[in-house]
Amino acid sequence: MIQLKQIEIGYQHTLFRIPQLQLEKGGVYILIGKNGAGKSTFLKTLTGESTPKAGNILLQDRPLNEYTTKELARFISFVPSKTHAADFLSVYDFVALGRSPFTSMMGILSQEDKEVINDAIENVGLGDFIHRELISLSDGEKQLASVAKAIAQETEILLLDEPTAFLDYSNRIKMLDLLKDLSKNKGKCIVFSSHDIDICLESGESLILINQSTGELELTDQQIGKDYILKNTF
Repeated sequence: MIQLKQIEIGYQHTLFRIPQLQLEKGGVYILIGKNGAGKSTFLKTLTGESTPKAGNILLQDRPLNEYTTKELARFISFVPSKTHAADFLSVYDFVALGRSPFTSMMGILSQEDKEVINDAIENVGLGDFIHRELISLSDGEKQLASVAKAIAQETEILLLDEPTAFLDYSNRIKMLDLLKDLSKNKGKCIVFSSHDIDICLESGESLILINQSTGELELTDQQIGKDYILKNTF
């Protein structure tokens, strides 16, 4: 689904290189690296917001930079680490923004759109907050609303920057279970960054490490172990 080969990630200077990486439909990939290593930059590069310093990224065998913004919005949804939203939007209206790529210029929602929105809100556990304004929510609840918005966008690829950062332990586990369910039952390709190494290792999902020792990004499995991650990634 997403192919990367001989990519350099960064802005003024290269943060790390990607010799080769393929992200498949139905897979969950957890991105691990220390603060400032380039996790957010990598995710933004996958969305097309940032341009790699070298190489080209293929989405469905087509260069990412050949897609229009509207085309990408139907393929890729992105949840930033912190919600930047209009404080006085209700949870429902905020999540409804996820349907923008599929509505007319007037933004009129069909019955199907409304069902998708309601289902997304229920999936993240915000059913009781549907009419609450975002300003009244905690940071964790705002993060859940952002995830619901991305789910409502119904893209094949879901990218999330620290989606569990403001959640308590119980909700972190629920979030991970939700993402795994979306990959398994909806066939989505999901990539998210995290600092929760123990939870990541317990998840059984693939790990993408920004290796500080080699300056390269590497895809690995759970067998690599916590000691290797701490030694080479942090």
